[in-house]
This record gives sequence, structure tokens and C-alpha cells, in this order.
Amino acid sequence: MKLFNYSITTTKGFTLIEILVATAVSSIILLIVYTTHHSIIQSVNNLSKTALFYEEVNLAIYRMNRDFSCAYFDRYKEKLFFIGSNDFGDKSLGKVDFVTINTTDMLLTGKLSKSTPLTDVFEVGYYLKQMEQPDSNGNYLYYLMRRTDITYDEDPLNGGDSSPVLSNVVDCKFEFGIAQKFTDKWDSREYRRFPNAVKTTLIVKNPNGNDEKFVFISYINLSR
Repeated sequence: MKLFNYSITTTKGFTLIEILVATAVSSIILLIVYTTHHSIIQSVNNLSKTALFYEEVNLAIYRMNRDFSCAYFDRYKEKLFFIGSNDFGDKSLGKVDFVTINTTDMLLTGKLSKSTPLTDVFEVGYYLKQMEQPDSNGNYLYYLMRRTDITYDEDPLNGGDSSPVLSNVVDCKFEFGIAQKFTDKWDSREYRRFPNAVKTTLIVKNPNGNDEKFVFISYINLSR
């Protein structure tokens, strides 16, 4: 009697429903990953724009504060001046011109551990200049311009070169302090004296499209 052994091998694959379910789950996972990645990239870009915005504002404020604080005053020199004004319309559009001191250090030859100060006395001015293109709402913003002239002369309001120090400025107002009070206008040719402080109000459009106000006071050393 012969015995026959039968070996039956069956191969079972995925059903159509299982494939469809797996595809749907994979699509959902990929969508979540893409959405998360896109959100992270967008957040990083927004943070970078915000950081750059505050860095540019801080640099502009630092430069203005340094110029104001180092305003050159000497009661025996008639060519020294401090002139500032604001418009009286919807915007202040402040403008100021004065003489300041820029102190830098230069290394002496052969003495790397020591330096000697070099002082430059020059005219400087700040004013607003309208930007070329309007913003998304159709409003024109301004550049905050800094004018410098390496000499100071009888024409205190003109001359030299101008360059922007800040963009997307909505408005700028200068107020000039004396004896704890501030006024919107100052002319040392008329008053025969300098203010002892300058209060600056900057309104700048931030990356989110909102107006942001920055206020700081610079004190002028009149003891020289």
C-alpha cells in the first residue's frame, strides 16, 4: 500500500480594502508631516523678519541717540547750531539739524595695546523721505534719512550726503527739552542756547503690518 503525502502551499496577499486603508493612513501621515513642516518654516521666517525688524530699529535708535548725546556745544563759537521742527498736520514729519562729535579710536603704530582718540566734528541731520512704492494698503511710508556734512558752516540746513538708516517709517517727531519741559520747535540761532534733551518718537510699520511706537530721550552734555 502506497502512502501519498500532499503538500499544499497557499500564498495570501493584501486585499483591496487593506491597500486602500493603508494608502489613506499614509496620506494622512504625510499630510500631517507636510503641514507641520510648513508651519515650522513659516514660523521661522516670521521670527527672522521680526528679529531683523527690531535689530534695524535698535541700530537706528542707537545712532540717533549717539548723535544727540554728542551734540557739539561751545558758547564761544557762533557757527554751532541746533535747529529742529515738526509739521502741524496729520503727521509730525520731524526734522532736526545740528553739529555733533564722532569719537573713534585709532591704534598707534608700534603700540597695539594703546590707542589715541580721533574726534570728528561735523553737521548731521535727520528727516523723513517718502518711499518709492506704497504699502499693501496703498499708503506711502518713509525712510528715516541721516544727513552728514564733514564741515559745519553758515548754511546749517544743507550740504553733505544723505543715506537711509531705517525704512517703513510711519512718522517721526522730535521734542526739545529745557527745564523739564518739551517744545516742538528749537532754533539755537534765536534762543542762543541748546536744548538739554531731545525726545524722539518713532512710529514704524512692523512685519505684521501694525504700527509700532518707539520713544526715547537723549540727553545732551552742555557742560563743555
